[in-house]
Amino acid sequence: MDEYKFERLTFSRIPDLHRIFRESGKKHTNLEEFILKYDTKYTGIEYVGYIAYHKDTLQPAAYYGVIPQLAFDGENTILIAQSADTITHPKHQRKGLFTVLAKMTYKLAKEEGIHFLFGIANENSFPGFIKKLNWTYHSNIKVYEIKSFMIPVSQLFRTNEVLKSIYKYWVRFILLFYKKESDISGFQYFFRDQYGIKYDGNYYKYKKYSDKYVLKICKHKIWLKFEGSLKIGSFEKLDTNAYNCFTRKLKILAFITGIKKIRYQESSNKRECDSYLKSFSFHEGLPLIFLNLSNKYHPEELVLTFADFDTF
Repeated sequence: MDEYKFERLTFSRIPDLHRIFRESGKKHTNLEEFILKYDTKYTGIEYVGYIAYHKDTLQPAAYYGVIPQLAFDGENTILIAQSADTITHPKHQRKGLFTVLAKMTYKLAKEEGIHFLFGIANENSFPGFIKKLNWTYHSNIKVYEIKSFMIPVSQLFRTNEVLKSIYKYWVRFILLFYKKESDISGFQYFFRDQYGIKYDGNYYKYKKYSDKYVLKICKHKIWLKFEGSLKIGSFEKLDTNAYNCFTRKLKILAFITGIKKIRYQESSNKRECDSYLKSFSFHEGLPLIFLNLSNKYHPEELVLTFADFDTF
């Protein structure tokens, strides 16, 4: 590790993080979204992560960080964080940077008062998280989808920035005909032994780092993102007879915005949504994992929906 130096992420170093993504072939990333996503001062802390730089070239080589969030059990608010945006530049892989940066970040997170971390691991990162970094596997994310025969126009418009801008304006035009809401109250309904991400005005403002909309559909609020698929972040508890109307209206919205797939996901401990998603196909997604830093809370009691992840 003598060839690298390690620096905590700061506002001025976010362009270096963005550079790693761009040079690693992830061309879809947007610098402005990175800046806004890491602006977590509403939680009380920011920039919990480290960048590795090559000492000779000063090239940013790797990054590991977590995104602070606030969890709520109906009475108490606690500080937690999501593991996200872990990446190593192709020229600097297989040198142990992932493990070194991760351990540095966990130490920092604990010092900052973060009680536990959660994340979704893919098949490549899962063994390292479990065997080398002592994370705990809980269950797989539940994924619900509806597919249509619609030509995936929205995917075609993601191929470059100009087309993406055109598509955004098209979506905004379509949504002029929908009733929009300005809050996310009513989305959370979990049991007494559980808690979820704290949905309040601060979280709603923070999550606007990319285009998202709270719409009123069939007299119920729903949080949506139009990004390749129609992503359902979260929604109000539906009346028993509302989900057929709900699904039908979502299909119409997907059709007129050129989207082929409607997608929603949640943790396996969310117990009330299954009956509302009967018309969706279901499959198990990626593993949901936790790292307990304070041992004061039980991470497996955290209820998560699509809206709680950085990908929404």
